[in-house]
Amino acid sequence: MATIPQADIDAMRRCVRDPVFWVETNLRIRLWSQQRAILQALAASPRVAVKSCHAVGKTFVSACAVLWWMFTRLPAYVVTTAPTSHQVERLLWKEIRAGWQRLPHDMQALGECLTTEIKFRHEVGGEFNPLHYAYGRSTDRPGRFQGEHAEHLLVVVDEASEVDEDTFGIISTFGAERELQIGNPLVASGKFHRVHTNADLGYHRLSVACGDTPNYTGEAVAPEVAAQLIHPANVEQWAQDWGEESPWYRARVLAEFPEQGADRVIVPMDWFGAAQRREPPEGGNGVHDPVQIGVDVARGGRDSSAIATRRGPELLSIRSLSSSLTTQQLAAEVQTEAERYAGPSGVVVLIDRTGVGAGVSDLLTPQSGDGVTYRGVSFAEAASDRDRFAGIRDEMYWHLRERFREGSNVMPARVTATGDDVQRLGAQLSAVRYGFNVQGKVKVESKEDMAKRGMPSPDQADAAALAFLPDPNPSRVFAYAME
Repeated sequence: MATIPQADIDAMRRCVRDPVFWVETNLRIRLWSQQRAILQALAASPRVAVKSCHAVGKTFVSACAVLWWMFTRLPAYVVTTAPTSHQVERLLWKEIRAGWQRLPHDMQALGECLTTEIKFRHEVGGEFNPLHYAYGRSTDRPGRFQGEHAEHLLVVVDEASEVDEDTFGIISTFGAERELQIGNPLVASGKFHRVHTNADLGYHRLSVACGDTPNYTGEAVAPEVAAQLIHPANVEQWAQDWGEESPWYRARVLAEFPEQGADRVIVPMDWFGAAQRREPPEGGNGVHDPVQIGVDVARGGRDSSAIATRRGPELLSIRSLSSSLTTQQLAAEVQTEAERYAGPSGVVVLIDRTGVGAGVSDLLTPQSGDGVTYRGVSFAEAASDRDRFAGIRDEMYWHLRERFREGSNVMPARVTATGDDVQRLGAQLSAVRYGFNVQGKVKVESKEDMAKRGMPSPDQADAAALAFLPDPNPSRVFAYAME
């Protein structure tokens, strides 16, 4: 009977305790220092939590952890989760499938890697082993995870800041041998936040900010790795787009949780994220609802004009236009957007006519007809409910807030728009503050006050507030709860 060389036995034993060695040997990838630190922590500690900035390879290193665990334990069981099926299937499991393809053929032959599961075969008979298995599920149905108990169980929670308490409660019953929580620090509450602020919970905690990454430290990495990591040029652009004091910048660049008191903003980051994940209501997706378009006209300089389009509760699109456009050019862009959605349900276009916006409003208002209505709205107007709001801008922002607040009495917003302007919108809404004036009325922070603290103009947010304005008729009193 052939014997296994001692060198091979030593290598196999090392693979069990050293995931970095296993990854770099079998996936033939050189990890950068913080990725190595994450895997080393997981090998040494039963519970690991990692908060990181954007684009550090955290999803890839989570995939490496899954594959290492599956190939170094017998039996092995892995459960991965994330807030949405998109995040499970197209982010983490996309990396797992890519890693599987890098494995030597004899290792791939031991099992199958499917869309969101890995199955291994018994050594004898070739049938799949139900005790040696990995799968991914989203957290929108926590009941899927009940009853998970297995020998050598690893749980990976991706985008952990957005995972709800119910899911973490279920995970805590698993008795997992290892648990990895990883994600951007988006929400200053919940399990992920507590783990990073309370050492008594017993997690090995790591934080990876932009300044820790190779494109800042000069750590030698392959060019293809450097191209995928956060880059100073992107950070500089985000500072302009989001503002260095915004919660989005703090979370996605500095790897810091939002400051305490961040709930005194129009739409906290977790509310906006929930709107991006929200499914259409039962009975249809509102295709027959009227369309409303909000237009914010740039004042010049670094500001941009913005057009936001919604149908019913759904934000369909939002885009920026250069402040260098003439009044006529911007009016033509707005008209093209309105005609795109013209139909039997009608289109209403609300244009901020404060200042330079008056020219666009004056050009388009006479063009109303054929199912499209153009109206100018001055942000200097009085509120419909003068007892509660200092002005119409404060009122429309509060209504926008109610659209995103869980449990409000208006139909909740769904954000299906994509692109950089959606990120700008989310950053702006999580940065615009509100308070109360001496009469106790809601007062939303002005553009001028935001500029004083180094924040960019909330152009996309103004356009969205117009797009969600319930009715520009001053006789209409908005119906929603006050805090």
